[in-house]
Parts: sequence; structure tokens; C-alpha cells
Amino acid sequence: YDAILIPGGLGPMVDVARDPEVQRAVVRAWTTDKFVTAVCHGPCSLLGVDLGDGVPFVRGKKLTAFSKKEEYDYAREDVPYELEDALRAEGADYSSADHWQAKVVVDGRLMTGQNPASAGPMAKELLAALKKHA
Repeated sequence: YDAILIPGGLGPMVDVARDPEVQRAVVRAWTTDKFVTAVCHGPCSLLGVDLGDGVPFVRGKKLTAFSKKEEYDYAREDVPYELEDALRAEGADYSSADHWQAKVVVDGRLMTGQNPASAGPMAKELLAALKKHA
């Protein structure tokens, strides 16, 4: 494989975030020069990831994820924390578009999409990058 994709939705906020197997998959992909991609709530899978240097994986990385404004419009009562805040707390360089607008952030081999509207544009970015990388 050349990339991993962590999908969004509310489930990953509980089932995927800080899961040791998922964290190992992210580390394995990153350290073997694969693309790491996540959309919507999927970037929660990057929380707590450490490449072995004691530094959060997301520190200093440009990324996006489901925004606080979107969370409040959608399902704030259904998630255990605000993803935007958690990513910022680990040092991510988080940015977002207006809520419910598509936004994709590419930082080297890390690609993130803000919300469901971003899934298609992020997939196109990934396909283009894979063609270049081949």
C-alpha cells in the first residue's frame, strides 16, 4: 500500500482516537514514506501519535478537521471532546474554512479534509500525489 486513509464520522472519536493499533498503523505508514490521510473526524486518529521522539506527531503540522463551529451545528452532545481543540493542544497548525465548506490541507505526505464536503477534493489530491510519487 502507498497510503492510509482514516475516515470520518462520529465513530472514530470513540473507536479510533488513541487506539494503539491505529497509532501503530500511522507510525508505520509515516516512517515508511507512505501518505497519511484523514477526513472529517478522522484526524482524531493522529492524537497521541508519537514517532518515538516524545513529540506529538501533529506538532507543527498543517492540518484541518471537523471544526468547532461544525461540531456545535451538528452533534456536539455526541462527541466526547472538541477535535479542533484537541489537535491544537498537541501543537497542530489547525485551520478551517467556513463551516460546511470543503477544505483540504496538504503538508507533505499528510493530507486532511475538514468535513464530508472535503472527501472528494481530498481523494483527488491523494490520487494526484500518488501518481507523482510512483
